[in-house]
Amino acid sequence: TAQYKGIYISSQSYGSVYNNIIRNMSAINNSACHGILTENIAATMNVFNNIIYNLTSSGTPTVAIIGIETNTNGTAGIIHNVYNNLVTQISINSGITSTITPRIIGISAKRSSQNIYNNTVALGFGASLTSGGNFGVTGILYAANTGALDLRNNIIYVNASPAGTGMSR
Repeated sequence: TAQYKGIYISSQSYGSVYNNIIRNMSAINNSACHGILTENIAATMNVFNNIIYNLTSSGTPTVAIIGIETNTNGTAGIIHNVYNNLVTQISINSGITSTITPRIIGISAKRSSQNIYNNTVALGFGASLTSGGNFGVTGILYAANTGALDLRNNIIYVNASPAGTGMSR
């Protein structure tokens, strides 16, 4: 499956992604779209002071449109710090017919310890997000983790109408 990424960092021992504006990205058909994606990180990663907006998907998407996704290599002691980011205006085509649940995710945190502070995630701001088929929206997703989550002082706004097996949370 093709993927569209504004900023992509993989297999690094440390790093920071900061003070970026990522906007106007559009994935086609079964393609994932990430504003910022860090994966297989082997030490502390900082993602801060970024603005991500106007990410879209056209065609018949079956995968997620994600503002920020952090994913470590699963080694104990690795920390992701995600703070002071704005994620907004993420949308997906209304013509979904897939049995897979396409979804919109503001911030997705996977594996190891995650510190998620002072972010603003506004999904469906101005108009409710909706689609056919299976559809769901999540402001902040923390999944399949072995480390600790420290989640505080975030503003999360989700205005969506889930469909099929999808949920809005």
